[in-house]
Amino acid sequence: MVRTKVPATQLKAEEARDAYHSLSHVEWAFRSLKGMDLQIRPIHHHLEDRVRAHVFLCMLAYYVEWHMRKDWEPLLFDGEPQGVANGKRRTRRSREGHPVMSFHDLLADLKGLTRNQVLFQGAKSPVTLYSTPSPLQQRALDLLGVSHAL
Repeated sequence: MVRTKVPATQLKAEEARDAYHSLSHVEWAFRSLKGMDLQIRPIHHHLEDRVRAHVFLCMLAYYVEWHMRKDWEPLLFDGEPQGVANGKRRTRRSREGHPVMSFHDLLADLKGLTRNQVLFQGAKSPVTLYSTPSPLQQRALDLLGVSHAL
């Protein structure tokens, strides 16, 4: 049961319930900011402009993460209700057969993508060499709409 002081004529019971459940998203966002994903730790600023800039950058980082999680939902455990019989949590695979993992683990996997500047002996300018993405890495890049060779 959710109790509110807002009159029923202004807020229906379903809307009150939905508003209450949306609080969990705010709590999750705060944990994400301070916890394992973004690892934003307290920074002690004393000037108002610096405090505002710090809060802005924290929120911007969270906003980018939120969009990445939405785009990567097929590859993450996120977005699936508990108890789905043949769901991602049980099979540990996406519908396409890719491994499903946490956001943190997917970022760690993407760290293997490299761009190297190589200067061959006798050459006047370096050549850029890109690593070849694994199928999972390529799918993650495709879902974001970005190319590895930037």
